[in-house]
This record gives sequence, C-alpha cells and structure tokens, in this order.
Amino acid sequence: MADGQDVTTLNPLLATSANITTLSELTMAHFVRFDARDRPVPELLTEIPSQRNRGISADGRAITFHLRHGVRWSDGAPFDADDVAYTFAAIANSANNITSRDAFDRIASVEEPDKFTIVVRLKAPYAPFYYKFFSTWGLTCVLPKHVLGASTLFNDVPYNALPVGIGPFRYTAFRRGDAVEMEANPFYFRGRPKLRKIVYKTISDENTLFAQLQTGELDLWASVSGAFAERVRHLPNVRAATVPTPFVSGIYLNTARPNVGDARVRRALRLLTDRPYLVENVYHNAGTIAESVVPAVDADYDRTLPFSHYDPAAAARLLDAAGYRRGADGMRAKAGVPLSIELALPGGYPPSATTAELLRATWQRSGIAVQTRSYSSNQFFAPASSGGVLSLDISTARSFRFPAVRSPTSPRITRARRFRRAASTRCDIATARSIRRWTPTLRVTTRACARASPSAFRRPSITMRPRSFCISVRSRMRSRPPSADSCRLPSDRSTTRSTSTGSSDSVAAMDRVADRNARASRRTRGARKILRLRRTRASHETTCVPACPKARA
Repeated sequence: MADGQDVTTLNPLLATSANITTLSELTMAHFVRFDARDRPVPELLTEIPSQRNRGISADGRAITFHLRHGVRWSDGAPFDADDVAYTFAAIANSANNITSRDAFDRIASVEEPDKFTIVVRLKAPYAPFYYKFFSTWGLTCVLPKHVLGASTLFNDVPYNALPVGIGPFRYTAFRRGDAVEMEANPFYFRGRPKLRKIVYKTISDENTLFAQLQTGELDLWASVSGAFAERVRHLPNVRAATVPTPFVSGIYLNTARPNVGDARVRRALRLLTDRPYLVENVYHNAGTIAESVVPAVDADYDRTLPFSHYDPAAAARLLDAAGYRRGADGMRAKAGVPLSIELALPGGYPPSATTAELLRATWQRSGIAVQTRSYSSNQFFAPASSGGVLSLDISTARSFRFPAVRSPTSPRITRARRFRRAASTRCDIATARSIRRWTPTLRVTTRACARASPSAFRRPSITMRPRSFCISVRSRMRSRPPSADSCRLPSDRSTTRSTSTGSSDSVAAMDRVADRNARASRRTRGARKILRLRRTRASHETTCVPACPKARA
C-alpha cells in the first residue's frame, strides 16, 4: 500500500499528517475501535463507559475505564493500568509537542484504583471522551511505560521511530521518505492476523503510484485523486470504489488579519470563487459542493443553507463598499494599503495546488493581490512549538481539508486562537450528538446546533466540498469487515454483564461467545431459508390445485 504524504514519526501523539491514523490503527494501543458502520467497539476496554453501566457518574464528571485482562504489548510485556496512568501523565507534560491537548486539558485528575481500572475525573462533562481518549479516530494512543521509563518527556526518543503497540501488527522497519514495514503481531489478544506483512510506501508522485498499481507492485492505493480515478477504474484486476468522508476541503480565513477581518471582504472572496467549476474540473466531481464545515454526508447537515453563487459583479460592489477601490493599476487598496491575500497550502496533493493557482488568477482579475505558498504537510500541520504554519499567524488564508464531524475541535483549526474565535460553527456537532447519546439528561438539539453557524455574509471560510476518497485494491486482495459478533459490541449484554461484575475477560471466553453467536446466527439464517422455501412451495401448490383437476383428485 502507498500514499503521497510523508511520515516523520510513528508516534501518533506527535504526528501531524493524517496518514499516521491508518498506521496507528493497525499497530498502536487504543481503548476503542470502530466497526464498518462507525459504531464504537471496545478494544482495550471491557465495555464502553455509559451511565447505564455506571461507567459515567451522575454528574458526568467521572468516567471509569475497565481494562482487559491478559493483554500483552507487541514485545510480549503485559499491559495494565500503569501504562494508561503513565500516558495521561506524559500528555499532561507541557514540554511534549502533543498535536492536540484540547480533550486532555479538560481532565482534573486521573486515579488508578487497581491494575485494571482507571478513573478519569473531568473539570466538566465532556461527551466526546469515548473517541477523544485513545480511540482509532484520533491522534492518540496508550504508551508503554516499560519502554519509555520513568521520564514523561518523549519528544526525542527512539520509541518514536519504532513504537511498541498492541495492534494486530507491529512495526519492524521505518525508512524515512521511503517505507514503513509491519508484520503480524504474535501477541495480539484477538489472535494473530492471517496477513503476514504490510509495506506502506511513501510515493509523492501520483504517476508513479498509478504505474506501480498497474504493474502489481502495489495492492492498495487508498486516496486516488480525481484526475486518476477514472484511469484506475479501467485497470484490469483492480477494484475501485468511491467512499464519502467527513473531510471538508475549503479556504479558511485568518480574521486576525485586517484585510479579511471585514465580513464584506470575506463575502466577496466567496462570491469570487467559482466552486462548481473547481469541483467539476479540478476534483472531477469527487464530492458535492458544501455550504458548511459539517459535511453533507452527516445527518446534522443543514440543507436549508442558501447556496452562494459565483458573482464577480456583486463581489465588486461589496469590495467598493468596504473601501477597497481600484487604482490606476487596477488593483484595489484602502487608504493606501493594498488588498493582498497570502494563500498557504500543504504540499503533496496536486488538486490543492491547481485550486490555489486558479483562485489566484480569478481574485487578481478583481483587483486583489494574491500570493500562494506551498509547505510540506509536516510543516503545515505542525504544532506552534514546532513552527507549524496553521498554528502561527503567518498567512491570510489556508487551503486544506478539515475533519469537521469526527473531530470538530481538531488542532487543524482550533489550536490557533484566532481561528478558534472565527470557527464556522458555534457548537461542537459531534459533541451534541454524543451528549444526546451518552448523557440524555443534557438536552441538546443537534439540528439547532447545525443551524447555529454564522450567516454566509460573515463566515470566515469558503467551503468547497466534503472530500470523497477513491480506494483502489488489487483483485487478489480479499477482506471482510468486522461483524458485531466478532468485535463483541457493547450491545452484547451477556458478555457486558460478566465483565462489569469483575470476572476475567480472557480472550478464550471472548472467542467462545463470538463462536456461539456466529453458530446461532447461521442456524437462524438456515431456518429462515427453509421457512421461505416451504412458504414458496405451499403458495405454488395452492395456486396450481384449482387449475388442475387431476391434481385435486
């Protein structure tokens, strides 16, 4: 498998590129995974805390995590609550360049009653805890205390280049700028996977990616851009599918800059952006135009938001009203200060570069001076302590994709204070949904939250489209998504009851439950099939008898 983004660290707590989440899901230690329908599945937990199972206190401020017994790290060492407590302490160390501290800053204290129980006390109820604290959705994981030692500082340690985890695979090699290699983890508590080895290549040139997929050197290309999507679909022995994602591509404006601090200027820039043309010709219709950072695939997307059309004449009137008038050279200025925009974008994704150049040409025709600067993904998304472009006030606008639903408080927007004040939505949509699900006593209407965004006149973003990924796989690859039985969802009350009472949650017991459920499911399907055949036969005989006297006799 391969991708165009480079990998600088394998420690997700320090990572700045989105592709590390794929690698971490295969290798690292997580409390919660998500199945094919995005439902939470306990991984290192025996159950997901809720008020129903008393894992969440009545006031929502205390969360109790019960850990699995018999789990081992990929080096064979046992896993217990000491590792979790150590990880919370390491994240609390402000000297570490953690990518996002938002969720962990809400913690008041962490307690360890025993080796398999962790109690997290919050400063205030926080509904997204189940995916913010060590889930496969975020850039977090549990760290092995026996490897990192007593020190909680891990910015520059060998562990970051070859981590020890608890996933189905474990790292064996990391060649920067080239590839990451993984092998099946013999200590994985669910059982050793059938796939023996995975090689994740870093290939920035999409023509090379296409050629290697065509020749069979690659088995999986997970993020095919629109320009190559149709070509991939016509390759023999390659299956391709387009999958919608919560990543919203767009231009996000830094309202701390005076030139875009005026809402009329932001509105004019939106009217000067021909989004239908860009989606059709640059992204090849991979995704639909969005009016909000909440993607259209989400149930809480407000479809009543008005559509902003491409209208240069209206944009010119707004700029004139804002005081930016054309000079003799055709460029706009106000009180001698030119209207200039510096557009920053992450490198490694050609459609983004094409979009930036088209915007530069279009905006300059309207008298706006535009400069585009491309940064490496690692520099663009790095934290402020590492000179991250997005976190520091060094550009007027940023062009990138924002995972708005899964992580509305993502560091890509909110770790910059100025961007946080200008966030396009006034509430956390996923938080509202989680509060409604996990703590029903807090009455929050997600639809009202979805509509609480500022009007199109004031919004500090030009949303393009929820990005869709074209995934291409060689036909020889076969996969089966995890089922509720194999993953043992929290809805399995028989297993949940036994674990909540403190009995051992061994892998063997889990496998027996899964096998029993699978056999029962097969018997049920077989019985239903026989019943359908009998009904069909009876219906056929009933229909034929009146028309056949001999048969009646």
